[in-house]
Formats: sequence, structure tokens, C-alpha cells
Amino acid sequence: MMKRFYFFAGLIVLLSGCTYNKTMPSSEPTNVQKSVVQTQDLRCVNDFFVLKTIADAPYKNYRTQFDLLSNSYQLYQLTVPKLDKDQKELFSMALDSKLVVLCARVKYSSFTNVNGIVKKIEAL
Repeated sequence: MMKRFYFFAGLIVLLSGCTYNKTMPSSEPTNVQKSVVQTQDLRCVNDFFVLKTIADAPYKNYRTQFDLLSNSYQLYQLTVPKLDKDQKELFSMALDSKLVVLCARVKYSSFTNVNGIVKKIEAL
């Protein structure tokens, strides 16, 4: 869903000062779907902020990846008027899938870094 991408583009706005234009997807999701997506988005944002707080190197790495994804989205926005329906769908799906993968990486990195801190505490 492109709306999820917009949410994460907003995250990048908060963290790097970039801007983006938020638009609604062509088909309106139900309230339950919106709630699930918002919960997932919030989890990714929280994991990203955990990395910012406790693991600077992974945070910088993922921030760079979010920036690149944001640049790809800007390219999409510039070319969307010239794309046919299939090209738009393909581009949109590629952006969405990359965002899902990136959030999964952030979640895993956040978990492993917190787990490493917990193990150090337990060893005291």
C-alpha cells in the first residue's frame, strides 16, 4: 500500500528534514485495515527510534536506505503522469515491497541490539 510508504517518508522527514506529498491510494481501506497498517507503521517507527538511541551505525545505515527509498518515491512522483497503468502498478509494488523489507530489517536489528544489551545486563 502506498499509504504505508507515505508514512515512512514522513519518518524520514522527521529524521532528515526532507519533505513529501501525501496522497490517498485509489481504493480506500477499511477502518480495520487502516488500524492494522497504522500499528505496523508505528512499530517500524518505534524500532527505528530504538536504533537511533542505542545503535548509531545500524541507524545510519537504515536511514541511508530510507533516504534512497524516498528518492525513488520522488522519481515515481515525477514520472507517474507519463506511466501507463501497468508501469504505475509495477513501480508502486516495488516501492511497497522494498519498504516492507526495510522495516523487517529495522525490526530485526532493533531486536538484536536490545537483546545484546539485555545479555550484558544479565551478565552483571
